[in-house]
Amino acid sequence: TSGCDQVLPYDRAEEIERRPSVFIDMAGNGRVKQAVHARLGDALKHSAAVGLSHWDKFEAGQTLEGVKPQFFFAPAQIAKRREEWGPGIMEKRVSQAWKRLAENAADWIDLRSHHGLSEAAEVYDSLAQGRANPRDGHIIRL
Repeated sequence: TSGCDQVLPYDRAEEIERRPSVFIDMAGNGRVKQAVHARLGDALKHSAAVGLSHWDKFEAGQTLEGVKPQFFFAPAQIAKRREEWGPGIMEKRVSQAWKRLAENAADWIDLRSHHGLSEAAEVYDSLAQGRANPRDGHIIRL
């Protein structure tokens, strides 16, 4: 397998295929982070702390196997790139990337339009319950 060919729920982290890997942690769930680091050990080449959607399961000061997680903060990375690339280059590259993304958007997203807060609640509920189709991009007009 390669890329994201293997998908497992959080409680099955011990089944992750042990091979050179990168962990991008959007949840900040301490138990999951501990399990992934323990399973991959020295096969884990980079661990990035990006998000904290599981704020209630965060564990500060964990002792983890393998590499130390590196905090990723997008505004700091943007500032670093602006400095490295010089005036206007960051904006030019972001614009080019957005154009490439938009050109192919119809291949990977279906836009769904909704009206009002009641429909917003239905969309949120389907997302929270795991019933939402990942191809759907929701636009909610209030």
